Amino acid sequence: MSGRKSLLVLVLTLALLLPAAAQVSAITHLQCPTGNLVTLVYIDGSFYRVKANGVTEDKPFKPSSQTLIILDLEWAFSGGVAGNTYQLALSIIGSKDTTPVFVTQAAPTSNGNWAVNTRLTAGLTFGSGTYVGVSLPEGVTTTALYLHGYVS
Repeated sequence: MSGRKSLLVLVLTLALLLPAAAQVSAITHLQCPTGNLVTLVYIDGSFYRVKANGVTEDKPFKPSSQTLIILDLEWAFSGGVAGNTYQLALSIIGSKDTTPVFVTQAAPTSNGNWAVNTRLTAGLTFGSGTYVGVSLPEGVTTTALYLHGYVS
């Protein structure tokens, strides 16, 4: 094979293989595209999606035609009383019902602060048209509340 034909074969082969390689690198360890990953931040009573560029969307997040799967929850509060236990609950809010699906709790340190990172092995599923409701503990200030997962 001549040098020009070999070069042409190499270029064509790379043209066919590179898009496939790019797609493989865009699949996460969760076997979903990176564009399906979701980080939600709790602001003023609602969860908002944080885009990959760090910009928070303007409207509260509701999965329209997809299912939201939450795998991790991070929360931090201040102002608690040492020795007390405080509880946070998540609910699925649909058009007719609100259904509690997850509860976690923590006890603050002696200065009244605490932070918890909870990994949800089985995940929490929020169907199309529903959204995540939260019940925060009373008597404390929410300093951070994030949900991490993906849409499918």
